[in-house]
Amino acid sequence: MNSRSVLLGVVVLVASDGLLTAGQNDVRFSRDIQPILAANCLQCHGADEHKREGGLRLDTFDGATAIHEGKAAVVPGNVDASELMRRIRSTDPDVQMPPRDSGKSLTVAQVELLRSWIQQGGEYQQHWAFLPPERPPVPKSETGTSWVKNPVDAFVYDRLQTESLQPSTAASP
Repeated sequence: MNSRSVLLGVVVLVASDGLLTAGQNDVRFSRDIQPILAANCLQCHGADEHKREGGLRLDTFDGATAIHEGKAAVVPGNVDASELMRRIRSTDPDVQMPPRDSGKSLTVAQVELLRSWIQQGGEYQQHWAFLPPERPPVPKSETGTSWVKNPVDAFVYDRLQTESLQPSTAASP
């Protein structure tokens, strides 16, 4: 086992725990936050107004940023003013979210994702399936231009360069 495989193992372990991995500098609502809210919060703070507790709705931006009793659950860009963070960090059973009797709890990694998300603006994005596809720019390369024959080759070559690898020679027909 070389140092590269050990490093990759650490990145995979960290990624499976919900922490940001190398190259992942932003927290995405659909990918990172919505699953946490769905598993731990939306049963009581979701779309069903008959089951909603405290009038707080966390499945929409307007609901999460609405003022309730002088406070907002999410104050975009301000972790300290966000009631959500105060509640999930609290050890007081009368304040703590999710409540102990719910049988739900947040991991340290999930709390950190929520903190990072709020700090980055607490943006709610639509699920990727509802967004129009965007064509990424084709990578340009000064070297390897003879190897690159089409846009797919350009993406493959770019990734090979990122991994410090060279393309194989062409196979015979």
